[in-house]
Amino acid sequence: GAFSFIPKPFDMTYLIVTIKRAMEKQRTIFDNRMLYNKTIAAKKEWENTFDSISEMISIQDEDLNIIKCNKAVSMNLNLEWKDIIGRKCYEIFLCGLDNKSNYPCRKCLNARKPGKEEVENLHTGEVYQISTFPTYNEEGQVSSIVNISRNITDRKQSEKELRESESRFRNTFKMAGVGIAHVSLNGRFLRLNKLCCEILDHSEEDIMRLLTSQDITHANKITNDITFEEKLISGKQKIHSMEKRFIHQNGTISWILITVSLVRDTEGNPKYFIYILKDITKRKQAEEQIKTGIDRLKTTLDGIISALSSTVEQRDPYTAGHQRRVSQ
Repeated sequence: GAFSFIPKPFDMTYLIVTIKRAMEKQRTIFDNRMLYNKTIAAKKEWENTFDSISEMISIQDEDLNIIKCNKAVSMNLNLEWKDIIGRKCYEIFLCGLDNKSNYPCRKCLNARKPGKEEVENLHTGEVYQISTFPTYNEEGQVSSIVNISRNITDRKQSEKELRESESRFRNTFKMAGVGIAHVSLNGRFLRLNKLCCEILDHSEEDIMRLLTSQDITHANKITNDITFEEKLISGKQKIHSMEKRFIHQNGTISWILITVSLVRDTEGNPKYFIYILKDITKRKQAEEQIKTGIDRLKTTLDGIISALSSTVEQRDPYTAGHQRRVSQ
């Protein structure tokens, strides 16, 4: 029967020991099975995590052969797994170009420390930011290199466009035919071009360090300035133009045509004012000369009419009175 292997008569001590050994063996088998299942689950979880990362991750051996990579490598490079595993990492990411001596993984392997640099794929023009990390075996030797590659082509293009935009802005700011100044909400000058300094007859250092927009404004205009700035901040006004008198260092006054607008941040909060300055002193002087000339002409004409009236009055008093009334 089932207990035929047990010697007879039964030895209870031997029987108990045998049963305990059998149970321990079953427990060991059960524990091993649980451990195996946990290992498989952990391996599956690691692989899922590995493949869910959007950055391209590959693992290279000490000869720079790719021994493992995530799905992002296959998807981004449009290659099958069989076309990736076993190939040199620099062949995959540099389209076969022989840059192995300068490739980040080789540098990481030689330096035995993490590294990061940008590499351009000369075939596609794409730019990758490659981060490399060494892994070590039990003897402390580098056994593999983890390569994390991120396609930063769009970012580099955006940075290039931003640099070009900033360059255009600086050139426009510098070479503009009018004075340009950025003024803080409390009236401090933040930046200004050379022509603005010439118009205000102050050095850039003095303007930036010592002055506000009110310091160089004629006293009888300050109240109006504060009012229009408040209107710009409140949104009641978009652009404000005015003619202002500025006091020069030698005390002379010049006329400036100023157009002011407000710059806001991405959330719509006031950031700073843009002042566009144009020296209109000559125009104002010409207008004053014209006004003076007209006044002189009117005075001269009045004198001529008065003289004519006096002459006519001597000849015909009735007509002279009529002429004076017409001239008035």
